[in-house]
Amino acid sequence: MADQVHAPRFILSIEGNDIESDVLSDIVAVDFESVDFGLSVIDLKVNNSPNVEGNLRYVDSRMFAQGNTATLSIGYGNEIEYVGEFILMDQLPQFTADHPTLTVRGYDPGIKLTYGGTLGKKWPGNITLQDLLNEVNNTGYDFDLVHGAFVSETTLREGGQGAEIQPVGDSHFDFLKKVAETYNFLFFVRMVLGEKPQLWFGRKANLLTLLEGEYEKRTFKYHFGRETTIINFSPSYSLNAAPTSVLIIAFDTKTGQKVFYAFQNTDSGPELLYQGARGDQFILDAIASASEMRNALGQPYIEIISQNKKFDSPAKASDFAEQWFLQRDDNFISGNLQIVGVPSLRAGQVHTIEGVGARLSGDYYFQSVKHALSGESDYVCDCQINKVVT
Repeated sequence: MADQVHAPRFILSIEGNDIESDVLSDIVAVDFESVDFGLSVIDLKVNNSPNVEGNLRYVDSRMFAQGNTATLSIGYGNEIEYVGEFILMDQLPQFTADHPTLTVRGYDPGIKLTYGGTLGKKWPGNITLQDLLNEVNNTGYDFDLVHGAFVSETTLREGGQGAEIQPVGDSHFDFLKKVAETYNFLFFVRMVLGEKPQLWFGRKANLLTLLEGEYEKRTFKYHFGRETTIINFSPSYSLNAAPTSVLIIAFDTKTGQKVFYAFQNTDSGPELLYQGARGDQFILDAIASASEMRNALGQPYIEIISQNKKFDSPAKASDFAEQWFLQRDDNFISGNLQIVGVPSLRAGQVHTIEGVGARLSGDYYFQSVKHALSGESDYVCDCQINKVVT
């Protein structure tokens, strides 16, 4: 609890100017949320009570105007963590019997990709993914590109994987999301103090490996009746609560060829995520280890079954996967976690929970993290977490 020696605080600047103390005192709450490699969001809740002239303080102010750029840092005392740069987009006034407020919402620079237009043309089947990404970034954005294991010969193939992700009518953001989902890549914008926003795009295993060295893995321990960093932990034992995948390495009884089936558990049973033969380069690249396979197929929860089962149809493989999930039902745990505020905590990190029993203790993947500062002393992180199944 060393972080708690000083009261929590935040630093906010808009359009490069630090906010004056009288305005800061009117900001009654600050929320910052990062969600599993999506757009990061800040909400500033501002006291909008009338000033001495009787006018509402901020509802007509240009300070929080759409398009203005804000930077936020949070922390304790003099130990402040840079959160990032945000583009203010929405003003949400609320008028109640107590007092009027104004909530100002901003998004990380990735929001530019949503409003930056479309590529507006079809791509030839042999264009490489790197050329495609460069083309998007050269349309007028100013991101540093971070490529994770980009393979120059990886192309959008006509009639095959990638053929359905032509960009006509899509925003750049939606288009790159389609590419990322099709190729099981990560796609997100990352903010670094004093540097241009970074556009991360590439194979999940490689990008997550790059991120691992950039944050401190922490242990949050529950101590009943004593000072503890865990304020509340509400786990759920549910097969469908923690999205989990299984890869089955099998043989097709009709052709005798090795085949790969990847399933994810859903409310209606296993969903076939992927089916491919031995020659599929994506699988061959990713199968080097279970941890890489977890990342390559989209989440850190996956098991590889290499029992060389024989199936004559995907349906039979699905039946096998369903039984596999049911037999391990009590291993899949998700939960809502509230902890004392940690400024460096972000979605996409893995941290350890202890003191909650052998079954519940272990590593958890932080799917979303919301930092909430209110009043003069309250700072908590509300997190959605999933236990890493091994």
